[in-house]
Amino acid sequence: MPVFLGESHWFGDHACAPRAVFPKSTRLGLALRGQASALRAFFDRGGIIYEAHGAKVRVRYAHANLHASIEAGEPLSARINLLLGESARDWRQDIPTYQVLRYRDLYTGIDLKYGGEGDGIKSEFIVRPGADPEQIRLTYDNAEHISVDGQGNLIVRVQGAEWRDDAPVIFRLSGQARVAVKGRYSLLDANTVGFEIDGLNPALP
Repeated sequence: MPVFLGESHWFGDHACAPRAVFPKSTRLGLALRGQASALRAFFDRGGIIYEAHGAKVRVRYAHANLHASIEAGEPLSARINLLLGESARDWRQDIPTYQVLRYRDLYTGIDLKYGGEGDGIKSEFIVRPGADPEQIRLTYDNAEHISVDGQGNLIVRVQGAEWRDDAPVIFRLSGQARVAVKGRYSLLDANTVGFEIDGLNPALP
């Protein structure tokens, strides 16, 4: 299922338009295009808003670097033309598209990367050697209830709907190999989530 990224203000609220991401934009968005997917996401420097079937959940990067650079990556060959309205001055043509959005140094020594995966959005925290992943704090501002189920998935109840974030998959690099590391979501308060990682050695990649 393709993911299109570009500046969201180009698209307005037109349901047919893919949301998007561009470098240097402070209001970003992403949509997965496909008949089965109604998920959209809108990004800014402070967090992300997920929207599906009329329900929204706001995830805020608590205590993060609000000056982190936001970059689009992995360009696609597809281009978008939006010929909306009668005036050619309002048309946007040859808009480039991308697959990945990355916040650089969102936390000290930690990047956050977004992209599409199946009918969902995949997020990855990339922790450099010496950085502390306990800096990461995700606050679900409008959540009614947050819990972790028996499989380690994060369940967020908001506006009568349940949102699920899959259990985290954590690894470190040893040469070119990935070495699995045990870890899980940690509920820090009624609305905030972090990560608990077993046997953490910040010096290792």
